[in-house]
Amino acid sequence: MLQNLKNYYLFDRAEELVTYISTQYGWDEKLLNCYNFYTINSGKIIFLLKGNLNITGNITQIGLPVYKGEFPRGYLSNTFLYRFGPYATKNVIEISEEDIQPLLNREGIIIRDNYSGSGPQIVKIGHRILGRGWIRNGQLYLDASKIWRQNLLGL
Repeated sequence: MLQNLKNYYLFDRAEELVTYISTQYGWDEKLLNCYNFYTINSGKIIFLLKGNLNITGNITQIGLPVYKGEFPRGYLSNTFLYRFGPYATKNVIEISEEDIQPLLNREGIIIRDNYSGSGPQIVKIGHRILGRGWIRNGQLYLDASKIWRQNLLGL
């Protein structure tokens, strides 16, 4: 509803967020130049919107969810990674078809020994982005909600 619109504010640390995204995933910062970042009063989710917020209709939510949690301690949303993941040049792990099921079952898979990525990873198979992953003790885990995992089963 329109009353929700007044709760959206430009995210004041947008430049810092773009630098983090660029550093972590190797994206060119110019990729996000035409977008603005907004947050709701709670500040727990940062949304991405092309251009400025000029909406006059009935809305309940705007934009693409980008970041969840308090920046910088949160994480990029799987929805954002699904949309912009193909542009990443760093911290991307490509898995094989046989690795999908264990990851969807919340099991870890062993990653190659010479992999030097750190922090959150983009997990993909071929050209399809599966979402955000984490490396723990030499194993990769897919961080996806139940509904996201169910959607991935339809690959």
